[in-house]
Amino acid sequence: MPYEYYRVMCKQGALLTEYTLRLIGSDIEHYIRKLLYDGEIKYNMNARVLNFSMGKPRILFNNDGQLEDVQS
Repeated sequence: MPYEYYRVMCKQGALLTEYTLRLIGSDIEHYIRKLLYDGEIKYNMNARVLNFSMGKPRILFNNDGQLEDVQS
């Protein structure tokens, strides 16, 4: 999904200067954040390193101390 979004942004006809690439990167960051908040993608909570640069995940713990997904 983000790759296709990147391709669309690049095909809009602007020169790919450092400035426009930064703008495209910012747009992609907002797009990924939206996908996270809409629940279309989610963090891999089993990864060795957790990086929550797009915001903390919305999770709950069940009675056994296991992670559960929060349903919106």
